[in-house]
Amino acid sequence: MEHHLLDQDRLNKCILLAALGALLGSAIGCGGPCDMLEDKICEELGEADCKIWKDSGAPEQLRSGRRASRACLNALSGPAFDAHLQGARGMVDVLKASGS
Repeated sequence: MEHHLLDQDRLNKCILLAALGALLGSAIGCGGPCDMLEDKICEELGEADCKIWKDSGAPEQLRSGRRASRACLNALSGPAFDAHLQGARGMVDVLKASGS
């Protein structure tokens, strides 16, 4: 009987690990915080300005650095998001004015 309980415990742990792996895999498939931040900025900019912003290479700067994911996650709301959006709008305005 005790052997059966050990097998059930082992099975439960395997199921838990498999579920955790599936959850992590789906989170990666949906994109990380930097993808979410990029999408949110584009939503605010509108389609035309988003294209200009993306074509400038600016979204890649969101992903630079060792702690980019954490920085993007922190910038998804509040004053940090407002600052990112203001920077994106400023960049788009400069690019439009220069004819780029």
